[in-house]
Amino acid sequence: MLKRAAFVLLLLGNSSIALANWEAGLHYINVMNDSNKNNYSISGIEGELGYQFILNNGFSLTPNIRIATGISDDKVSYQGTDYDLELERYFMLSLRGSYQFENGIRLFIQPNYVNIDGDAKSVNDRRNVYTDDEWEFGFGGGLGYRISDKVSADIAYDWFDDYRQLTVGFHYHF
Repeated sequence: MLKRAAFVLLLLGNSSIALANWEAGLHYINVMNDSNKNNYSISGIEGELGYQFILNNGFSLTPNIRIATGISDDKVSYQGTDYDLELERYFMLSLRGSYQFENGIRLFIQPNYVNIDGDAKSVNDRRNVYTDDEWEFGFGGGLGYRISDKVSADIAYDWFDDYRQLTVGFHYHF
C-alpha cells in the first residue's frame, strides 16, 4: 500500500504528467444585448481553467470553468429613469469541441451554462437597485491560433437568450 501511494505521489509530482493537458486562459469579454430597446454593452475580465481530452486526428474535448468580473459599465433608460448597468460576476461551465489544423489554426464550438450576477442602479437614486442573478444555456463558436507549444490566442462569440458575448484572449497550455 505504501509503495502504491509513493508511486502515485511521484506521478503527481512530475509536472509533465500531472499538468499534461491542463490549460488556463485570460480573456477580455464584451457582453451585449441585441434587443431594440435599451441596448447595452458591458465589459469584463475572464479567467478560465480547462482540461483537454485529445481524441484523434486533431479532435479534442475540453471541459472548462470560466469566472469573470466587470471592468466597465453602461447606461440605459427605463421608464424615464437612467440606470448604470454593472457586471458583478459570472460563472460559466463549457464543453469545447475543437479541431486543430496542422498549421496551428483551431476551430471550436461550445455549449455553455452560465450564471450572471449583474446590477442596474438608478443614476439619480443609488438606493434604487435591481439585481439579476440567473442561469442560462447558450452556444458559441470561435477560432484560435497556436502561437507556440505553450501559448494560443482565441476569439469566440456566444449566443444566449437575452444577450451575446464576444471573447478575445490567450491560453497557456501546461
